[in-house]
Amino acid sequence: MNFLQRTPFVRLFIPFILGIIIFQYFHINNVLIYLFCCISLAFIVIPYFIKDSNLQFRFRWIFGIGISIFLFSLAYFLSNLREKNAVFEHLNNKGIYRVELIQAPTEKQKSYACKVQVLQYLDESKWHNTHGMAIVYIQKDSSSSSLLYGDRLMIEAEFKSPAGAENPGGFNYAAYLKRQGILATAYLPSSSWLKTDYNTSFSLYRLADISRSKLLQIYKAFKISGDEFAVLAALTLGYTDALQPDLRASYSATGAMHILSVSGLHVGVVYLVFAFLLSFLNKSQRQKIFKTLLITLLLWLYAFLTGLSPSVVRATLMLVCVMTSIATILHI
Repeated sequence: MNFLQRTPFVRLFIPFILGIIIFQYFHINNVLIYLFCCISLAFIVIPYFIKDSNLQFRFRWIFGIGISIFLFSLAYFLSNLREKNAVFEHLNNKGIYRVELIQAPTEKQKSYACKVQVLQYLDESKWHNTHGMAIVYIQKDSSSSSLLYGDRLMIEAEFKSPAGAENPGGFNYAAYLKRQGILATAYLPSSSWLKTDYNTSFSLYRLADISRSKLLQIYKAFKISGDEFAVLAALTLGYTDALQPDLRASYSATGAMHILSVSGLHVGVVYLVFAFLLSFLNKSQRQKIFKTLLITLLLWLYAFLTGLSPSVVRATLMLVCVMTSIATILHI
């Protein structure tokens, strides 16, 4: 049994990724994509009309090819749809807008970088609905430092297209942002924005952002500051905005930069600590099940306190799957 037979997920993963890569470099007519979908569906259905089991096994590759073509077409179609939806209607037009923060602000040296969704623009004393994502850099002050996920602002700004590659073969920042659906950037001095309200609908990310901000304030209340605060916040809560460039360079030079980025390593350490503290719950099958459920809850609580970053959520989800599998096997 070869690698692809042992890991069927990889066989599904390859055509899907190939569809995304092909979209970045080649244009395929939509009619051809629809034709691929029809062919793939035909290949998927054909094996069900073969009654002879020997023939079914002999031509099992038809079903596999159909699934691969379908996943390739689906990836290309979704990439194309995402690019079409990534539009920004008011580039290079200075005006007044209403925007909503759709990500926790990132602290820079002299500003806060905020990923925003543009909701409305003001035209002739009347608000008009619009859409589009952008990154706004807000001048650092006491007001901007308190911004959270879900806050809504009224701003006066001129959105511009981000700069592309400045040198041949260099990093294309505009293309990088476009893949995320972001087509514009703007800088806001302190006098050009005002917080009006926040999104009142339930948001787990906003609650996580608020919780992490309160924990950071507790660190500061204990007079922890400077590099000590930066390292502690990064190690425990995944907050890396306070890391200064020289400190980042020092950790990078020693090959220990990954320690300051909360991910699978930290989640694994937290799991080992909880497993050790709850090791007394191993006397019966019920206790073991309760222990697994309790550790699962504590791990998701830790992920919540770190702001539900993708790396922590991914690591927590995988570790929970492993714990659940082990508990199931032992129960059987």
